[in-house]
Amino acid sequence: MKSTNSVSASQRLGYTMIELMVVLVLMSLIFAGVMLKLGGPLFNAKLEYAKSSLVNFDRRARELCRRRKQEHVLHVDIVDGAFAFHEKHGDGDPIMRLKLPDGVRLAGIRVDDVWRETGSVDLKVNASGEAPSYCVLLGDVKSDSKGRCLLFVGGSGQVIEYESQQEVPNQATFAKSIGANAD
Repeated sequence: MKSTNSVSASQRLGYTMIELMVVLVLMSLIFAGVMLKLGGPLFNAKLEYAKSSLVNFDRRARELCRRRKQEHVLHVDIVDGAFAFHEKHGDGDPIMRLKLPDGVRLAGIRVDDVWRETGSVDLKVNASGEAPSYCVLLGDVKSDSKGRCLLFVGGSGQVIEYESQQEVPNQATFAKSIGANAD
């Protein structure tokens, strides 16, 4: 006599296709959540690396001008997020190069109170290591969010960090604040 509760051999050996698909979907959702959680700290680490690289690049460029006692050109390609330091006329290969790390983009640069988000900018660094003040806006490649603004002060090369583009003072206001602090 056969039992009605018996299960066939093929059903006892493993999981059904539906059960496997449910497990895979759940695992992918958990993985996506973990990746989203890790995305913020990873971008912040890349942003910190980009900031320190830019500060060091600017410092080395100014120091090189002082040592050589020659004027040079700092070329900034906004679209590619690349910085190059050339001889006075910009001919030939650059002396130094810097490319922003993957995930960080150059969202814009401000020179003479004018923001530029495309193209390129050439900044002359004189033999004393002085350049015009300029501000670099860094952002996230994956979104339109702007990360940080770094203001490089022309004469001294001092770097001031701002949270957003709107916080950066114009040159006249900044010059007055420096004069007030000098008193």
